Amino acid sequence: MKSAKWIWCAGQDVRGYNVAARFRREFEVGDETVGALRITADSRYRVLLNGDWINDGPGKAYPEHFTYDCYDIGGFLKPGRNVIEVVSRYYGVGTFHQIPQQAGLLAEINVGGQIIGTDASWESAPVEWLRQEVPKVSCQMEPCEWIDARHAAEPNWQPSVELFAADGGPWGDLSPRLSRPLTKQRCRPVAVHGAVLVAKAPPSVCVPVTRIAHPEQIECNLRTSRPVVLAATFTLAEQAEIDFSSPCWRVAIDGTRTDAPLTLEAGEHTALFFCVEFYGHKKELGFPFLHLSGVKWGAWSVFVNDEFLFRDNDIVWMNFPNPAADQAERGWLAKVDAACSAWPSATEPMPELGRRVEIAEEALFLGDYTAEFATRRPLHDADEAVTNSNALCEGGSGVVRIAPAPGCDVEICYDLGEQRCGYFDLELAAPSGTVVDLHLVEYITPQGVVQHTAEFNRNGMRFVCAEGLNRHLSLKRRSGRYLFATLRELTAPVELRHLEIVESTADVEPVAQFRSSDAALDLVWSACERTLKMGMEDTFTDCSLYEQTLWIGDARNQALYAFSVYEAPEVSARSLELGAQSLERFPMVGCQVPSTWECILPAWSFLWGMHVWEHYFHTGDRAFLEKIWPAARRNLEGAFGFLDRHGLFSGTFWNLLEWAPIDDAHPTVMHNSLLLVAATRAAESCATVLGDDNALAWLQPRREALVEAINAWWDPNKRSFPDAILEDGTPSPKICQHNSALAILAGVLPEERLPDARANLLDPPAEMTRIGSPFAAQFLYEALDILGEPDAILASIRENYLPMIEAGATTVWETFPGSTCSPPGFPTRSHCHGWSCAPLLYFNRIILGIRPTAPGGRSYIIDPQPCGLTKASGAESTPYGPLLVAWEIRNGRLLPTVQAPPEIRWTFAKTPSFQN
Repeated sequence: MKSAKWIWCAGQDVRGYNVAARFRREFEVGDETVGALRITADSRYRVLLNGDWINDGPGKAYPEHFTYDCYDIGGFLKPGRNVIEVVSRYYGVGTFHQIPQQAGLLAEINVGGQIIGTDASWESAPVEWLRQEVPKVSCQMEPCEWIDARHAAEPNWQPSVELFAADGGPWGDLSPRLSRPLTKQRCRPVAVHGAVLVAKAPPSVCVPVTRIAHPEQIECNLRTSRPVVLAATFTLAEQAEIDFSSPCWRVAIDGTRTDAPLTLEAGEHTALFFCVEFYGHKKELGFPFLHLSGVKWGAWSVFVNDEFLFRDNDIVWMNFPNPAADQAERGWLAKVDAACSAWPSATEPMPELGRRVEIAEEALFLGDYTAEFATRRPLHDADEAVTNSNALCEGGSGVVRIAPAPGCDVEICYDLGEQRCGYFDLELAAPSGTVVDLHLVEYITPQGVVQHTAEFNRNGMRFVCAEGLNRHLSLKRRSGRYLFATLRELTAPVELRHLEIVESTADVEPVAQFRSSDAALDLVWSACERTLKMGMEDTFTDCSLYEQTLWIGDARNQALYAFSVYEAPEVSARSLELGAQSLERFPMVGCQVPSTWECILPAWSFLWGMHVWEHYFHTGDRAFLEKIWPAARRNLEGAFGFLDRHGLFSGTFWNLLEWAPIDDAHPTVMHNSLLLVAATRAAESCATVLGDDNALAWLQPRREALVEAINAWWDPNKRSFPDAILEDGTPSPKICQHNSALAILAGVLPEERLPDARANLLDPPAEMTRIGSPFAAQFLYEALDILGEPDAILASIRENYLPMIEAGATTVWETFPGSTCSPPGFPTRSHCHGWSCAPLLYFNRIILGIRPTAPGGRSYIIDPQPCGLTKASGAESTPYGPLLVAWEIRNGRLLPTVQAPPEIRWTFAKTPSFQN
């Protein structure tokens, strides 16, 4: 894109918070039917050609290795005048998906010999209809989407400002995106789940304490301090009892600290609010005091205590001491205790509370429409207010008419039929000022209790109508099954004409559906396949609602499932590539990338190393292996630099494996060393393929020494490894199933200990911590597969996955039913988690019996294990096309059918229990 320049809108702060601009360029074409567009932006763009939506982007990328998207635009062109339009949004704050640098758009059109790159000839204007001062969706995501269509007048177009040459600015190494554009599948609701009147929601606000304290920072780290004070006078017309309690704020009224309801006389009072949630991933804190009944606030003053400003990454995990961070927090809390009495009366001058910060009230108190939805109070059915409620559902027609309900808001809940991930597409005719809040949730209990996401994710948008017809396609992909439309500030009837989800996922379809004689297993497979697709963009992502984040360890498991189901190796490759690039910032591969949360989870680093080999084994792509191999070596070089005096991996990192209660709050955790062995074995396989004898000479002795160090901690009485080695050098008293599974997977155990490890997996002792999530079940199933226990794998899948299906789930959950890690009252937290899809792999591997025996899908052995079934069919994705297997049992004989691409060699293994 050498002809293009990075551009932005004149007059806007290119490093501001939540800045958005519109761009357009007219151009003439002849009768050409071919054309190409290359485009990227920091942080996000939406591109349209002649009013038709092409797509959104860009994909995930480190700024030093930025990517652009490529589109075939031939189908959007027309002879004569054409117009390209772009809406671009710079977040100006850190996420788990981007590392923002500054606002910028870069694009180039190639059509009919013309090359039209972004430059000053492109017109631009601020996006006035996107509210700038809003809270973040979550720690992981960007600012919320609050649209006010009353400000959507024709823009005052001006020439764009040229910022940098295409290869200039803070972005480097521009390259095309590996994966295909995401889908745009329109999906109507399948039914109305309910229409009710709800009590008018009291306004909710939050304060952006982190941005107030650190306006120059864009990171997501927990250890970023907020020594913030708010001060104001207020007036009461009459005596009143006021509740000033809050876990986030220490409050002093008239010079006296209070944390309970307080009776105050009529007149003027003083108030100080000290932020005492000093660190935290929530970057805005709720402020329940602004709209207290009977309280009339005066002007607000905001202060920051520079003495207690502190910022650190989260590489040293919260379990471990961080003396500087702890000292800053202790000092601030002591300061707060001493300062509570500083302003005893409104007649006294305001005390010195720190550096005064000038901030407009609309930027200080941010409206939180999701908190208003989360506190919804249904009153009764909305039969009289809502007419033709099914009009927008599949098979419906016409419009939904919604009449005002005095003193109430109107809420319609649509069932999308299954979990979806995509954009809201909304159209309605309404009076000016009508508010439409759209929110997605994943689950509603049979008793009607909504599982809100407000504590972790503001999973919705607010749309304020202009007079007349309004249309909006949301700027953000969101996920859920139940779509709530809440209409507020109704002054006249509204016509809701269109509401659907435009599903946007990786452009993948399974090479075949799994089917068997057990319909329940078929439903498990379908739910897993649906879940996996919801967790695929240009990379694998963990959950389509809460994070949409590339977690490196999750991606390893998801890749194994995708290798079986889809022909999309580029998603795996891009996930690996971003992990490799994280080594420019960390001593080992980062745990979620690219991200402004600076964190290492060693188990994830080692799973990334295993993924490198597994990607090659599936694809046979030697060129990619050669490209990624230096990073695989560097990851292990970093890891082996953290061996302790026992020869085990040890570090003050986030030493998690899963949410089960493993004793992992120590530097030396056994599962890390076990996974390091597995990653080293994978690297030795890579080195053998590449002929890297020097690497083999380095890797093998380190692996052997690590295996010896691990086996030194086997407890013959407990017949297990301890969870951890404690800081005093003694073993943890706790043991877990996980270590036995990983020891088998990594090939660590001597032969005489295998029976004990097998017993730990099949019949663990009462004191042993068991596998607690579908994520960790992957390691259990890998170990059982090595041990030749297919029936145990299928029994576990039946035990843990069938209850999800019986509960009506169409996707699979983050935790197993009954898990102690699930939120009270609900079966799980995330109802759609991509790493929960192990049945996709093991139905193929066990029931269909498809097992690769050579890299690159060159040869397979077909070895079905009926496990009580009478027939099954499905396919494995290979680099040469699908390998289809079907079988049925007739008269005690297993009768197979195999259809394989001609490039594949396969053999059928005789099943001992059957004649075949």
